[in-house]
Amino acid sequence: MLAAIPPLRLVLDLFAAGENIPSNDDMIFLQIMDRVTAPGYDWTHFFKDTFIQGHSFWLGQLLFMPYAAAGLDQYTGIIIGIVLMLVRFYLVQDMLLPRAKQPASSLKQTIALVLTSAVFFAPNNACILSHGTFAIIWQISLLGTTLMLWALTRHTERWSVAIATLGLLINAGTVGDALPMIPLTIAWYWWHKHNSRKNITIFGTAAVLACLPYLLYLHTGAANSDALSKTYFGLDIMRFASTLSRNFAAGTGWHYGYMDTATSMTGFGLVLAVVLIIYARKHKQTFATADLHALLLATYSVVTIGIIGVFRSLILPWYGLIAMYFWLALLSLASRCDNRYLTATTYLTVLSFALFAPHFADKEFFLANRTPVFVSVLREPQSMPDLKVYTGPKIIGLDMQHFSEILKKHKLPPFSAHQQILMQGDTGLKDRVQLSRSACWTNPYADKNMDMDARKISPAVAQRLTLDLSTEGEAAWKAIIPAGYTRASFNANLQVPQDTKGLFKITVRSADLSSIISKNVIISQRVHDIALPLPIKPMFGGQFDITLKSNANKKIRLGQPLISLD
Repeated sequence: MLAAIPPLRLVLDLFAAGENIPSNDDMIFLQIMDRVTAPGYDWTHFFKDTFIQGHSFWLGQLLFMPYAAAGLDQYTGIIIGIVLMLVRFYLVQDMLLPRAKQPASSLKQTIALVLTSAVFFAPNNACILSHGTFAIIWQISLLGTTLMLWALTRHTERWSVAIATLGLLINAGTVGDALPMIPLTIAWYWWHKHNSRKNITIFGTAAVLACLPYLLYLHTGAANSDALSKTYFGLDIMRFASTLSRNFAAGTGWHYGYMDTATSMTGFGLVLAVVLIIYARKHKQTFATADLHALLLATYSVVTIGIIGVFRSLILPWYGLIAMYFWLALLSLASRCDNRYLTATTYLTVLSFALFAPHFADKEFFLANRTPVFVSVLREPQSMPDLKVYTGPKIIGLDMQHFSEILKKHKLPPFSAHQQILMQGDTGLKDRVQLSRSACWTNPYADKNMDMDARKISPAVAQRLTLDLSTEGEAAWKAIIPAGYTRASFNANLQVPQDTKGLFKITVRSADLSSIISKNVIISQRVHDIALPLPIKPMFGGQFDITLKSNANKKIRLGQPLISLD
């Protein structure tokens, strides 16, 4: 039962807030989709077009297209991602924590299962689920890797080769982080005498296909990626140490440089791993089967993080998804260790992560990072200021006009037929008040040499936020007010066409439903200024669901909605 708490908490947090509009990553896939579906597309360019930022995303693009055609609903993508994550969790625990025969061992493995769940479903491991597209693609990619590991350790020769080959092709066509598994798989087969000509032919062909795009674009680059040789930075030991244990550092999403907590924990974890291995070897002469499985998983994690340290210039939060396997392997080794002090030390180390890990603030990082544009800018790209669009920690020059045209063409958010529009995060302010007079936010993590205009949002952008409500139109908005304010009010103005009649209604519900207030505006003039106090608790803030509903006989515009604070 305790093992079920982390995934349940994850689901509740993920669906507590979030935008249902395309992300900057969606733009890349949408542009390719638009090109592929156009008459006369040359399919010989498909693999080059889908080599994106150093990853061969040919399968990811094929998966994205029906998802986009179904409406690009981010919540649907998140649900699919959660299901895939649950499948992956089952495979990992089945591989690492086989049922124990002795009661004492059973208790240790039960504790290990609970801790495995806490690490696996932790916020900074699951933050990639914050957006639908990568919730699907990343989880499918990670599932491919996990299938390879599971197939090697839990199946007979025939099924092992088939499942491992399938897992490699799935991963290689998405993120490609399973490429280090190729030599590990070959070594595993050789050790277990599975190196028949048939097996070598099947897996060898898959390995060549998996590596081919990376070899082709090693020096030449592709449509959406620089040459891989340009991304080579050499192994940085400190970066490696910081990445392998970033699960143990708070607020990983907002950090790019070295993290002292993570670096220290890597040293401790590697020493702990060596001690566990030496102890197991000394007292059992040969490793148990499950111990070998854990060593395989730990080796994959360490090697992959090492490669990331060589080929990635920045440490990004989702690498915790791979680093996590190292710590799960330690839990597995500790669950079968006869030395209670070693077991307790390992369990307490991981428990410290479960108790002191960051809350779901890392999800806010992804909401900011993967929601690069305001709904208003997508709806009216011509009003966008002459600045690059701020996307959390990175600046990307997006062609809003082109992006907007693609979304309109395929009837995708915010141009879909849905009347419900969630505006949270539309200006992405760090204090989580999504619309505010102080819309200018200087990026504390920006490059010091970056031009100041590129470091901040223009205050004029927030002024341009508008929402068109057709007849019977409705919009929902989640507002989260931080502590430290005594008063808050929702402000906006209705811009009404001539000869418009009807009613505009605002309803505000507190998150705990302790208060519900509403205001009706009878449309009688061209402009109505609206001010509605929000019932916040002094110095404690508040969370509200704001519903805006119109039954006017013509389309009306809600202009400059914001929350003012005192």
